[in-house]
Amino acid sequence: MFGSTSRRKGRRSAADREKSSGRGSSEAAAAAAVKALFDKYAEDDDPMVIGVEGIDTLCTDVGIDAGEDVRGLVLLWKLGLAKGRPGQITLEEWQKGCAANNIDSIDKFKAIVPSLDTGFLEHNDFRDLYKFVFQFNREGTHRTIDREFIISLFEIVFKGTGRVPPERLESFTVFLRQYAEGEKVTLDQWMNFLEFGTKHPTDIDDYDENGAWPIMIDDYVEYLKEKK
Repeated sequence: MFGSTSRRKGRRSAADREKSSGRGSSEAAAAAAVKALFDKYAEDDDPMVIGVEGIDTLCTDVGIDAGEDVRGLVLLWKLGLAKGRPGQITLEEWQKGCAANNIDSIDKFKAIVPSLDTGFLEHNDFRDLYKFVFQFNREGTHRTIDREFIISLFEIVFKGTGRVPPERLESFTVFLRQYAEGEKVTLDQWMNFLEFGTKHPTDIDDYDENGAWPIMIDDYVEYLKEKK
């Protein structure tokens, strides 16, 4: 009996080794496919990085217009890409993001596109995405973004979400173009507009002037009062 059991164990061990070898081969093939995808979009002068041009091409390949559709940014945010440096995806980020989401082909990228609708996001997740949008669009070490570019980002991020009423967004856009001092917008100002638009979507009757709002928001409230 012991001899028979030993042989059966030996056969199971061989089968286990075959399964393990199969898994290893499958994982290696997936890793190679992920790296080949990365190489397709990587920059010619820096093959360890996918830049803005490569990101645009990736979005086009999965059916997203990166210039108009916020789902391109949601895709990067969801996969944890382009977090280290603005506008760039590192090989390490790409490999981790693809592995975590079981993606090793363009078809698999396309398969998750329907889940990228911002309407599926809870407020805290949307807030995290919103912050990512600002960080991704900074240039190099700059910590601010030009007002006109901020306005274009507003239009992309809030389009069709209902999170900030169109009237509030429109009046803030006019304010930025005509009244706000300075040419740049900071991350704090960017984040506080989302907070303000959420807390005061239609009126400012309960706005706390002594609260911890940035000066730009205080000035915007004064602008609204003057319009009334």
